[in-house]
Amino acid sequence: MIHWGIIGYGRIAQRFEKGLSYSTNGKLYAIGTKSQYQKAMDTHPECHIYTDYDELINDKNIDAIYIALPHKYHYQWAKKALLNRKAVLVEKPSTLSVNEIIELIDISEKNNVFFMEAMKSRFIPMVSELKKLLDQGIIGYINYLENSFCYNTEYDENSYLFDVTQGGALFDVGIYNIAMILDLIKNQY
Repeated sequence: MIHWGIIGYGRIAQRFEKGLSYSTNGKLYAIGTKSQYQKAMDTHPECHIYTDYDELINDKNIDAIYIALPHKYHYQWAKKALLNRKAVLVEKPSTLSVNEIIELIDISEKNNVFFMEAMKSRFIPMVSELKKLLDQGIIGYINYLENSFCYNTEYDENSYLFDVTQGGALFDVGIYNIAMILDLIKNQY
């Protein structure tokens, strides 16, 4: 059984937690939260609830950590978890710079520890089938590709989505567009 710890207990983490509840080989063991402590306690009295993320990372009973903090904190906590030999699943974008992602991959490989960005669209069965058909040449080759992922959100000066250093469409939903394009054309050219 894989014992999971979650760092950050907002909306996305709660969706992950619901998905994890369907797993037969993983279970929620701990939650790290600074602002949702009481909700985590009330919802999961069986779990260990931490307000100190370092304590969660140092918990010897945790095998894997899901990081669902605002973007600018992903690198910091993923690095600490990897250095502590915890498997890491980090929300997208896993980092805000190419140097940070190279460093995390290097740490992961040197320590032989699993590290993955939570790019859920890569696991949609229809996407896998499309990639297979393209790779086999069954539906031809890509000459032109256009995609979109849109939604409207109201301006909120307190939201990380509008923060100059970590916000914007590219770091939020634009990542899905870029990943899809790269995944589809990777074997084409």
